[in-house]
Formats: sequence, structure tokens, C-alpha cells
Amino acid sequence: MFTIYEGSSLSEGDLKELFKSFGKDFIELPVFYNNPGCLRFELSTGGTHVDMALEAHSKAMALVNRLFEGETSIALLLWTWGRSRLHAGLFIKRFFVSQGLGLPKLKFLSQSQQMDDNCDEDYNRFETLVSFPLTAMRTLLWSQVTRDFGIYSVPAPNMYFMSLSGGKLFWAYDDRGADLLAKDRDLALHFKNSFDEWLLNYDRTEMDKYYSGSSAT
Repeated sequence: MFTIYEGSSLSEGDLKELFKSFGKDFIELPVFYNNPGCLRFELSTGGTHVDMALEAHSKAMALVNRLFEGETSIALLLWTWGRSRLHAGLFIKRFFVSQGLGLPKLKFLSQSQQMDDNCDEDYNRFETLVSFPLTAMRTLLWSQVTRDFGIYSVPAPNMYFMSLSGGKLFWAYDDRGADLLAKDRDLALHFKNSFDEWLLNYDRTEMDKYYSGSSAT
């Protein structure tokens, strides 16, 4: 499904194992509806844009700090639209520089051409994989929960936050909510029980049905 381009600092085997840990459909959007057992959380609940951004960021940080506890680095799977790898890569690098995070070494991945209704017909979707220290999480998450507020001169690409060891993924689709995927059922159930009040009520029935009969360990 993916092709590794020159310049990747992770081996092809490492990447295949990372993706294998999530299953073949984990990259499809929305994450929640394509991955059984995924949890969907409500991040912001109202107020001004500032109120919503601050609430969403606080909740997202609480979730990722627990999810990646004990880890020092994370993998970011980013995607954006562009006419070429060069076009997409420049867009992503401009974003990281604008956030004071330097120039990451991109691991370009290719996927079958996909079109977005909001993009020109000659635009393709490009995925790139980078690793960052966990200390960058606060800045990166802020860029995700404020995507729709127009506060950045350089828009943020979409990001999956993933464990380098595989099996754990977090996607904040905007200030409204986030999907959390833990392939370890006990870990997922821990999040479901510990953050029950944050679960999105619209999808609560589906989550309860999946985990019915399970008990926390």
C-alpha cells in the first residue's frame, strides 16, 4: 500500500510493522468508523473560540499524556494535498518552521490517488511520517484543535499521533473531538472508563456495545 521514498530514517520493515499494528484501514477517515473498538471523545463544549480552543487543548493533552505515558518520542503521520511530493513537502516544512520546531526529516509515503471535494482535480493526497520528542506535543496539538479558527498564516496539516512501538493512535480532528485507538483492549477499556464523561454521546451506544461484558483490569 505504501512506498518508502529515499531519505527515510526508518527502515521499510519498521514502517510495515508500525502500520501492521493498527490494521489495514486505520488510515481511512474517520478513524472511529473504520476501526472497531476506537473511542471518540468530545473536546470542546461551547463558549467563545478561545474557550473552545483552551478546553479542547486541555482535554487532548490529558488523553495523550496518559496514552503515551513513559514514551519519549512519538511518530506523526501527516497528510496534506498537493500537486507533487515537492509541493506537499514544502507546505509541511513551512508549517513546522512557523511553529519553531525546525525542519523535520520527512519520510514520504505514497498512497493511491485520492481526491478531496475541496481540492483541484490535479491535487493528490500525500502522507509523510516524522518522529518528534513528546515535548513537542503541546504545540502540535494546539495546531490541531485550532485548525478551523484561522489563527495561523500557515495552515496545519492533519496529524495522527502514534506510538513508535505501534498499537496506539490519537487523532484530534478539530476542536470538537478526537478519536483514540488502542489495539490493546484492556488499555482501550481503561480510557473508556477513566474518561467516560468525555465520550461523545452521539456515538456512545456503539462504544458501549463493543465493550459490553468487558471489565477493567
